[in-house]
Amino acid sequence: MVALALLALLVALGVRNAHKPEPGMSGDAPTPHGTPAERLERLATHEAGHAVVAWHCPIVDRVSGLIIESAEDGPALWHGQVLHGWRRARPDERLAWDVVIALAGFSAEVLRYGRVRSLSRRDLDEALLAARSFCRRGKPWPFDGFDPPVPFPFEVACSNEERDVLVRAWSLACVMLMGHRVAHERIASAAAIRRRLSEQELATILGPRAS
Repeated sequence: MVALALLALLVALGVRNAHKPEPGMSGDAPTPHGTPAERLERLATHEAGHAVVAWHCPIVDRVSGLIIESAEDGPALWHGQVLHGWRRARPDERLAWDVVIALAGFSAEVLRYGRVRSLSRRDLDEALLAARSFCRRGKPWPFDGFDPPVPFPFEVACSNEERDVLVRAWSLACVMLMGHRVAHERIASAAAIRRRLSEQELATILGPRAS
């Protein structure tokens, strides 16, 4: 509960005040909870969630790798990054998938641990920013509705419309990860040991990509 309250406060401070690491990067918990091995496992679980959902996203052109690197400074021990590129798509569809992929790391944590274990501020900032941009376009949510398999875990300072988009995206990320649970666990385990997985290695575990 303390971690979730802190994360809600960080988001309430506003996207413009957020720390901006390299694009697509997130870090392990910014407070040193757990042993280094436990923190690495959590980050690998989180990044594997991004990788699985991006891999099966129909408008992602390719997922070229998953990387976990040692942090040079600050409280984080490692930063993680999933490298992917986009196909041409409608702006509203791209924004919707931006929200889904941004939340996928948290979804992976909840499905594996029963709660969010990290405080990846950038991911939640990106999800909220994409949700706001999506709502400004005035388009309907482009995917079939899913009942959240687990409740949305964050209290975010946003409009009801933006929260609805966040919840819908959260639900889709959870459903996708539940459908690829074994593959997700294999990727997380491999990433925690090796810290770097290529596109070919992801393909060996995840199989054919969405066409």
